[in-house]
Amino acid sequence: MLDAVTALSRGTRCVYQPGMRRYIFLPILVNLIVYVSMLSIVINRFDGWLANWMSVVPAWLDWLSWLIWPLFIICLLVVVFFTFTLISSLIAAPFYGFLAAKVEIQATGRAPWTIAAWLKRRLMRLDVSSSS
Repeated sequence: MLDAVTALSRGTRCVYQPGMRRYIFLPILVNLIVYVSMLSIVINRFDGWLANWMSVVPAWLDWLSWLIWPLFIICLLVVVFFTFTLISSLIAAPFYGFLAAKVEIQATGRAPWTIAAWLKRRLMRLDVSSSS
């Protein structure tokens, strides 16, 4: 249990270092911008949608608009609750490779293994052995 707390505190310190911030906070910022813009569009247009729907309903059911607004807000909260992490992961996925490379360099002092670096070393060995 203490190892988990220690790892969490080390990871949190690692996130706030200057080279790591952009890979953590940029996807979160993009996700917040996406959600705030989509929610503001939906909330602003819902009043017009509700007025259109209520024009079809008989006049004695006008009280339903007072019931529909809270239900709409609850539904929005449920949708945001269940989709925020999913959308955040999709937005942040391209940054995870760069973040992992930065963490590897910081933790071990070496660049992580990549197929490109391996091929380059292999081709250099072949070039050296063929020129001898």
